[in-house]
Formats: sequence, C-alpha cells, structure tokens
Amino acid sequence: MMSQVYFLELVYLTIGSMMLLSDTHGVKFPILLSLRYAFRSVSWVRHLLIEGGCVLGILSIFFPYEPGPPLLGDFLITVTIFPLVVWYIAIARRQAHGRVSGIVDDAASVIERNKHELGKAVFVIAVIHFLFPMIVLL
Repeated sequence: MMSQVYFLELVYLTIGSMMLLSDTHGVKFPILLSLRYAFRSVSWVRHLLIEGGCVLGILSIFFPYEPGPPLLGDFLITVTIFPLVVWYIAIARRQAHGRVSGIVDDAASVIERNKHELGKAVFVIAVIHFLFPMIVLL
C-alpha cells in the first residue's frame, strides 16, 4: 500500500505544481491551461483534487514510505499537500459563492500572491521525493 500512496503523492504534487504554474507558463505549455480550465469548469475534477488531497495527506501521515515513522510520516509531503488543498478549496468556494471571506480565503490569497514560487517549490519537492524516496523526513 505504501508504494501506491507514494505514487499518488507524486502525481498529486505534480498536478498541484502544474496548476500553480499555469498562469506563468500556460502560453508555452497549453496542457497547463487545459488542466486549470478542467479544474474550474468540471466539478468532479475539483472534488477529486480536494478530497484526494485530504485522503493523501492523512495517508502520508499514517502510512509513510519505508522506513518512515508512523504519525510523523512524510512530513514535508504532508506539509506541501496541505496548502494545495486549501488553495483548491478557496477556488471552489469563490466559484460557488463569489468573493467570500474567511481564514481559508486569506490563506489562499497568500498562495495566490506567491503562486509562481510555490509552484516551483512543489515541483522541486516532488522531484526530490521521486529521486530519494527513502528520505522520508525531508
């Protein structure tokens, strides 16, 4: 089960970095714009990314890649998945209710301001997690 969670974490982080980098690199790579459009227009894609991120975050805490300790798990991966889920929730709330306020939207506005840098960081974390899977605490 751990290798499946590991693979899904890599896919989720890669999709998250693509979503974050779609504004700056969407002209060069149209798949990024297609992914962003699918997220904003197709509800099951939104639900899949939000609920999948929550499940992956929980699984990465309790079932880390070997030899990781339970309850600490893949700490950096879990910490990276959490802002992606918050950002996805904020985008979904904005589309459903217009401009809303709250702590989720405040956190998402910080992510929006630093979207390019966070997208690069998420991609680097995914690559490091792919190249060195045994470094579970990083």
